[in-house]
Amino acid sequence: MPVLLPPTAALLLQAIQVGHHHDFAGALAQPRVLAMTAYNAAYRQHPIPRARLESLQSGFNAYRTLAALAAVPGDAVATADGDLLTTSSGRLFDQLRYLHAANDYIDRLHRDTPLVAITAQSGSE
Repeated sequence: MPVLLPPTAALLLQAIQVGHHHDFAGALAQPRVLAMTAYNAAYRQHPIPRARLESLQSGFNAYRTLAALAAVPGDAVATADGDLLTTSSGRLFDQLRYLHAANDYIDRLHRDTPLVAITAQSGSE
């Protein structure tokens, strides 16, 4: 049986968002995608975003570690000297590179340095 090479998670997510499911019928039928879809059907209050497919494919421990690494820095860190640390793409490698730099920056802060979390919604409502 030939191995079906998966498209990137971003390409798959884009196809799902614009409704081109038929273009990726093979991709959507992959065991990893079906497993995530089944989980999301069973646990609708806490679904796994399809954009996380790449990190979940790396294994449960990697997925859990990624979540732990992102718990404090989130999607971006504004440094005291005005720099903005953020990921350069949605790819797992880039996310890990950002999270390593962000957590390293936070770890080097003086223990009395206050941290402020800001939630911003993107897009129009």
